[in-house]
Amino acid sequence: MQITKRVKGDLEILAIKGELDLNNAAAVKTILDREITAGKINFVMDLKGLEYIDSSGIGVFINTVNKIRSLKGNFVLMGLNDNIKRIFNLTKLTSFFRIIRDEMELDLISRSANPPAP
Repeated sequence: MQITKRVKGDLEILAIKGELDLNNAAAVKTILDREITAGKINFVMDLKGLEYIDSSGIGVFINTVNKIRSLKGNFVLMGLNDNIKRIFNLTKLTSFFRIIRDEMELDLISRSANPPAP
């Protein structure tokens, strides 16, 4: 698994490539917890490179989204491939998480949330 981080405005975008499972879920949790402790509350998880996720990885996302919501922040999943999307559909988590297709959709959401001043 590989994680890269970049910042776009007030968003922390974390891209995960490879597999997110019992072997590495704790590492992802540590990274997210560290960012939250540093005051970051708006996250986009870029999952277009994610090949596999198990219940441990999903659990990290559920725990993180609950923390973020309590802080009035945002946690968005982006770029799920068909296999990952199927897992979220089967577990009925598509209604729990905000899921978007790509960065173009993210830009549209950001613009509508922050309209230009008149």
